[in-house]
Amino acid sequence: MTLGLNRNNPWDLETRHVPWMGLLADQPKDGPLAFETLLEGIRAGVRVCYTYQERSWNTPRKFVYDFADPKRDPVEQYLANVCEWTTHAPDDVLNFRDVKVMVSWARGVWRQEQGLAAITAAGITDAQIYAGIALAEDD
Repeated sequence: MTLGLNRNNPWDLETRHVPWMGLLADQPKDGPLAFETLLEGIRAGVRVCYTYQERSWNTPRKFVYDFADPKRDPVEQYLANVCEWTTHAPDDVLNFRDVKVMVSWARGVWRQEQGLAAITAAGITDAQIYAGIALAEDD
C-alpha cells in the first residue's frame, strides 16, 4: 500500500495550514497528510475541488497545474493521464458538484497519485466516495 493510502489520503494532500476535518494530531513531517478515516481523506480532496471550482480552476489543465507537484510528477504527463482516464479534454469545464464528475475525477487523480495497482488493491468503492462527498456537502 502507498503512503497516501496508508494515511487515508488518496489525494496525497500536503497542505498543512488547513485545519482539515479528521486530521490526525501527530502529523508526519513530510509527505501526505494523515487522516483518521478514509472518508475524511476523501472529503478533504472533494473540498479542494470545490475550492478550485469557486476560483474557476475547474478545467483539468487549471486543476492539474495547481494541484500536481512538478518535483514528483511531470505536469504535462499528469494532465494527459488524468484526461485519458476520465475522458475529459484538458480545457473541458468540470462541475465538481456533479457527483458523476466528482467520482470520475477522484478516481483519475487517485490513479495518478497512488498508481492503479494500489487503488485497485485498496478497493475504494463508489459508496465510500459518495459518503466522502456527503461529508464535504455538510460544511
